[in-house]
Formats: sequence, structure tokens, C-alpha cells
Amino acid sequence: MKAKDIMTKRVVTVSPDENVLKVIKLFVKHKISGVPVVKNNKPVGIVTESDIIRSLNVFENKIVFTNSPLFVLIAAGVKYKNKSKQLEKEMKALEGLKVKDVMTKNPIAVTQEADLFDVIKVMSKNNINRVLVVDSKKKLKGIIAREDIIRALA
Repeated sequence: MKAKDIMTKRVVTVSPDENVLKVIKLFVKHKISGVPVVKNNKPVGIVTESDIIRSLNVFENKIVFTNSPLFVLIAAGVKYKNKSKQLEKEMKALEGLKVKDVMTKNPIAVTQEADLFDVIKVMSKNNINRVLVVDSKKKLKGIIAREDIIRALA
């Protein structure tokens, strides 16, 4: 079995200049936890829930994150109670984050012809939950997540 046989072909992607809040909404809407970052249909990065959670350290005390972007606002409100100026400052910091500020650069990719077990080895060796699938010109053709691997093995 080849990568092209198990990959998701209709991939949700974002640009490096996209706002992080939009990415969070895409995660929730599509029930996904990571998206390729593309420029001219070529992957330049990947942004995951983990990347976004790590980016939240712009706050003095880290805010625990859930699947709802509204949660960040609520948590910040609880944290600052009546200190609206500080809350406003923190929300502006989150709104100002771009994908290029939080993404993992140089994402790991495999070719469409990669064997299933080679894909598994790449994911295991690099401790990643998803791998991009590209063609010979390095253009994005799909993505393989752990769920796709399990489905293929079943």
C-alpha cells in the first residue's frame, strides 16, 4: 500500500500570513488538529494544536487552552477579573499572532509512492502525528494522519 492510497486528498491549508484565531476556528470546524502551511501550493510549514498552545506563553501566566477560541477570552477574564485594560492587551497579542509566528518550519513530507510502512517509520522516528504527501515537484498532494494509518491497517 502506498501513501497515495491512504492519504487525505482534500487538505485544509493555511497561508503563513493567516491569523492564528482563524486557524483555531478551522481546527474546530473540521475536527482536525493540524494544517499544512502552504505558499504557491508548496508546504513551508505545519501548524498544530501543540504549536498554538506553546504560543500562548505570551501571557504572564500560561492559560490552559481548549478547543474553543472563546475559552481563551473567558480564561483571561477570570484571570484579570476587573482589569479590562490588561485583558484587552492580552487578547490583542493573541489576535496579532500569525501562522508564521507559531508554525513548525520545514515540515516532514513523503512522496505519493512511499510505502505504508515507510510512512509509519517516518512518523515514528520523528515523533509526529501527521506527515505531508508531496509530488516530485514538492507540491502538496495530501496529508496522512495517525487515523489514516489505523484505518489502512484495519
